[in-house]
Amino acid sequence: MPPKSKKEKQKETKKLVEDKTFGLKNKNKSKKVQQYVNQVEKQAQHKASQGEKKSGSDGSSGSKLSKKQQLEARMAELNLVYRPVKEKEKKISPEEAEKKRIAEEEERERLRIASLPVEDQIEEERAKLKTKTPVTLELFLAWKEKKAAERLTATEKKVAAAKSGGLTKHDLKKGGLLTGRELFEYNRDVFVDDANADDEVYERDEDYRSSDDEREGENEEGNGDAEAADEEAVEIADDALDDALDDAEAAVGDESLFS
Repeated sequence: MPPKSKKEKQKETKKLVEDKTFGLKNKNKSKKVQQYVNQVEKQAQHKASQGEKKSGSDGSSGSKLSKKQQLEARMAELNLVYRPVKEKEKKISPEEAEKKRIAEEEERERLRIASLPVEDQIEEERAKLKTKTPVTLELFLAWKEKKAAERLTATEKKVAAAKSGGLTKHDLKKGGLLTGRELFEYNRDVFVDDANADDEVYERDEDYRSSDDEREGENEEGNGDAEAADEEAVEIADDALDDALDDAEAAVGDESLFS
């Protein structure tokens, strides 16, 4: 629909004013009536100017928007509506920022080392050592003796506590009692075998039958019964066969069969 011309707009404004002021008396004489008429004219003109602005706001001289323009306007509106709200970052002190950075670096380093093979992990940890002691036979034996002495001391403390009854329930739950290895290292004489333990001879009772023997006896009895039944069936079959052969021979020897 083409835009309206100025003359048409003026006619509409004039008609609107006439409609609103229709029937008023003393239009040209009364001051109040003239003020009301002027106010109606201003409102009509203002309304007409607002209509022109709305029709030309899209830059198309009052023409309708194309489908593409409508779609773009709709998408822009949706982007404004559904745009994610940016959360304000909390301000942290420089000390906290430094601690966070160090923790992140340590975590990255830990993950990097964990992804390496075991051999490389050992080398990584060894490289971090500041004091490096060469491993020799003498040093190893000295370390071994030291560890054995520490274990023996700890065992003696446990034995003394057990004898004096100084072990609490917490100690017992924590493993305060001696383990088999600790007891063996503390006093090996407790674990000496009896030299005459294998001299005693055990005789088996003849009437005693274990469950395995009973099952074997039952199986043997069952097998014997089956074999006897098979032999009896064979004898019966042999007797029946002999009787049939005798009857056949007798029939062949009878001359009346051929007359």
